[in-house]
Order: sequence, then C-alpha cells, then structure tokens
Amino acid sequence: MTLLSTAQHIARDTRKEGRTAGWMIARTARRPGRVGIIVGSYRYLSQEAAEISFRSYFREHAPTFSVLEPLVNLEEARIANEATLHMIEANPDLAGLYICGGGQEGVIEALRAEAGARDLVVVCNELTPVTRAGLAFSPPSSRRRSGSSPSAPWRPWCAPSCPIAASRRDRSSFPRNSISRRISEQTNALR
Repeated sequence: MTLLSTAQHIARDTRKEGRTAGWMIARTARRPGRVGIIVGSYRYLSQEAAEISFRSYFREHAPTFSVLEPLVNLEEARIANEATLHMIEANPDLAGLYICGGGQEGVIEALRAEAGARDLVVVCNELTPVTRAGLAFSPPSSRRRSGSSPSAPWRPWCAPSCPIAASRRDRSSFPRNSISRRISEQTNALR
C-alpha cells in the first residue's frame, strides 16, 4: 500500500489554539486585567498544551494581563457554570475567559445570568449550536436603541481560536463585529 501523503498524524494544533486564544483576548479586551482559564481536566494533554501556550503568549506579548490559575469543570456544564460565576465574583477586574475544554454551555449560561456585570472577551475552541447561539446573544440592557450601537457586556469569540476552523469555516454566519478580516489573517499567520 502506498501512502499518498507524508503526513503521519492529523489533529488539531492545541499549541496554536492556546496562543491564538491569548492573542484574541489581548487584542480585543477593553482593558488589561485578569484572564481566567477553564479546563476540562488536568489529565487531558491537549488542554494542558493549550493552557501552557495560552500562558506563554501573555508572558511574551501581553505582560499587563494576569493569567489566573485554571478552574476544572470535568467537562460538565453545571460545574463550568459554577466555576464561571465564582471567577466573575472573585475577580472584579476579569478581562477575559478562555474555555479550552468542554462545558461551554455552562459558561454561556453563567454569562447570561451575569449579563450586566462585566465586559468580558470569551474564547472557546469549538463552534457548536450552543456557542453559535452565544455569539448572537445580546442582553436586554445592551440591545440597540435608536442611534446607538449595541455593546454586549461580554463579547464571545467562539471557534476562531482554532486556526483550522478560523481559516475554513464560513465566516458569513458570524456577526459582523465578532470577527474581522485582520483577526483571521493574524490567525492564519500563526500557522
């Protein structure tokens, strides 16, 4: 049997996912502050690699941010919800949140409950029906009034932290203000 490709392994590059998530939060947060991480488990090497590269990005390129110790959600939405609410309450200067594991549903639910509390940039690695709905979420206090533009208290960025997803997904489904050409070009440059 002849191998048509020299590729030995096909997978997501979690190192690039973590660094891209760091880049997105550093570039889009309204102010420097603390940045939270929620992982599914310390046992998943892919999430560990994403966390390490996320931290290294901030250390190298955005030292005005402070990366918090990760909270574990065991890939459970309920635990992710509780962890997110705890992180928001314990860190009034929280500027961003990176979910590098499962449980995005719980995080989105917590952010909806705390809609008026923060102006967060939220990054997750997967675009699912739940995260897509999170992209479209606009809390009642920030809905467009005549002559004003909406400004949601948390600004989610789902899926673009995965360079493969960002370069190949149909961007027409994203709200105009959620991803710009500059970000997708920078994501492709991180390859």
